[in-house]
Amino acid sequence: MSEAGATEYGLKPLEGFQLGDAAEFTRTLDERAVAAFAELSGDHHPAHLDETYAKTTRFGQRVVHGMLTASLISAALARLLGRPGAISIEQTLRFMRPVHLGDTITARAEVIAIIAAQRRLRCRTTCRNQRGEVVVAGEAIEQKDEDVSPISERSASALGGAMSTLERVQRVVADVMHIARERVMPASLLSELGELDSLSLAEIASGLDDEFDTHVPGDDLAVVLSVADLARVVERAINQ
Repeated sequence: MSEAGATEYGLKPLEGFQLGDAAEFTRTLDERAVAAFAELSGDHHPAHLDETYAKTTRFGQRVVHGMLTASLISAALARLLGRPGAISIEQTLRFMRPVHLGDTITARAEVIAIIAAQRRLRCRTTCRNQRGEVVVAGEAIEQKDEDVSPISERSASALGGAMSTLERVQRVVADVMHIARERVMPASLLSELGELDSLSLAEIASGLDDEFDTHVPGDDLAVVLSVADLARVVERAINQ
């Protein structure tokens, strides 16, 4: 793939990852790409931009900036991580071969370790040219964000089943935070009553107090019959 669209960044929580999961991104690094990177980075070295000078170097021709090539790894990681995203903790790079203008590079990121306690993924990262030769190799450590997306963006299976009561409360609270803060009430949420089933008002109150570090009055919770009601209660609490 060469261009990113919003649909390419699917929902994938940390729990959905397995060893061997991978994603790729392919781009031809041409004159335009090299010139744009030189302008953005400030690296105008003649080895990248001046053909006459480049002929006197060990490569005999112009070479693409190493960091331009390596930047394609970011696109591969973004596709692998999906939504919610992640923050980069660490990345190592080894530049194995020169990349010349016109080379087509495929960056690949593959999960090789899952550190669940820290919500981190260790990934093997490579860039290969059109001949399949590795031009950049290394590893990346990414810390996966927690899922705070609305219920309407998650599958029903991710919200039920083996989830503990506390986890269900946390899910409901996260959804309500999104609604209250963004002032968005999607129509699909108005009928989402199932998430309140089997959750006592005390359990909901405890979850809300922990999340907002504030007290939600019990009288307010007594009128909660739906997610919409709960959103209004939370909005009042965070605006006090």
